[in-house]
Amino acid sequence: MKTDKSASFIRGFVLELVIYSIVIIAYFFLVLRYLKDWLGQLYDSNLMFYAFVSLGLIVVQVAFLEVISSFLLNYISSKSVKE
Repeated sequence: MKTDKSASFIRGFVLELVIYSIVIIAYFFLVLRYLKDWLGQLYDSNLMFYAFVSLGLIVVQVAFLEVISSFLLNYISSKSVKE
């Protein structure tokens, strides 16, 4: 029984880690591809606005990862309750 909970926890942790990795890599390449030039120009022209935009991008990323994390934890816990 205890090994079942441990296995379920490890499985959930690995699943969450894999999904986080995919989302972070996708986010990185999307920002690099679509916002690289604009962020570079913004950095050169208005450093204060660049700082706010960068913080905004970080907050959006954190919020998105939090939504994914909550969904995964609810999905995994509901699935383990069914088993």
